[in-house]
Amino acid sequence: MGYLLILIVAIVIVVGYMFERKNHLKVKSIKQLDFKTNFIQATIMRIANIFVPSKDWSIHHKYQVFLRYLGNTDVEKFFRIKFYLAMFVVVLLIGIQQTNIADSLNKIYNHVAFEVDAIYSVREKGLTPEQAHEIYIEEQGFLRAYIEEGEAEKLKTMPKQRAEKRIYYDIRDKYEEKHNVTVEELANRIYYRIEAYNSTFEINRTVQLLILAFVYFIPEIYVALYNFFAGVDARRELRFLKRLIIMNGSIKPVDFMDLLKDLIEKSKYHKNMLKDIEDLNKRNYIDNTSIYKGYISRAKDINIKLFYEKLDEANNYDFDQAILNIKNEFELEKRVETRKIKKQVEMINMWGVVGFIVLILLIIGYMLQPWLSAYNFSDFNM
Repeated sequence: MGYLLILIVAIVIVVGYMFERKNHLKVKSIKQLDFKTNFIQATIMRIANIFVPSKDWSIHHKYQVFLRYLGNTDVEKFFRIKFYLAMFVVVLLIGIQQTNIADSLNKIYNHVAFEVDAIYSVREKGLTPEQAHEIYIEEQGFLRAYIEEGEAEKLKTMPKQRAEKRIYYDIRDKYEEKHNVTVEELANRIYYRIEAYNSTFEINRTVQLLILAFVYFIPEIYVALYNFFAGVDARRELRFLKRLIIMNGSIKPVDFMDLLKDLIEKSKYHKNMLKDIEDLNKRNYIDNTSIYKGYISRAKDINIKLFYEKLDEANNYDFDQAILNIKNEFELEKRVETRKIKKQVEMINMWGVVGFIVLILLIIGYMLQPWLSAYNFSDFNM
């Protein structure tokens, strides 16, 4: 039954992943799916979408900002990937656990040689294979009786000596000594098999949960690193998009939706945000003036805030004024950059002068040092 469950979950994960790859991570929404022809895909997406935060939740908006540089991955796709990754880990952990249990039970039930105390190990080596097998048959009979009657579970909480004593008193009237294997030795053998049986089903859930949590948040670690290294390129792209707005605005008449399509096509790091704005503009029941308020309030970078404001102005107020403001912004940035360069040059010159003065003082000190060391200043003492 356990293996069947693993197989079913694995099939679900593989099928879901194949659908994602087939659509190049551009999976249709649930409403767009035809349940008659895409029943499996729709079912998998329904299960995965349980773990996707609603668009009305604040965490959804935070992840929108967090994923702003991943052009082909929105919040829904991101959480579906996390779901598939988590399910893969769950299946892997269950598979490893079941494999370990099967391997351990195979050793307990089928291996003739098993762990014993050092005092009995020498005697065990003296048994022939036939004799060892006879003792093994005796062990298995008592072992299975303990497991089937639930007595093995009770021995788990007992200290080793007490548990062996308990086994000894249970089997001493039922076992006839064979091949010089005493009741005490047989009890010792049975104890180690029971101990191995009990430890087989002890599962460290804490470690498994920690592994699952770590793997579940691996996508966040990847995105955080990606955002860190993509920040410089994203700022360059933002300047490029502003220049595209100026270029498109210089050709009359200007259609804002055509401009958005051009920006989306040319963008890599801000594609998700521009697609959302395009989608919201196509909805007739939404006031265009309210589209940009949420983006402006959630943006932390001042340059992105200003970009949203320029889009808002171009979309809802005066396109020409928006272009003029972008040009003025470029002029202001140019002045700021010029001032920075001028200040850096001044700092270099200042440190050059300071370094030159220090060098002159060192040379003068070096030249005066022989004279100062030869001159006797004790004559000035009163």
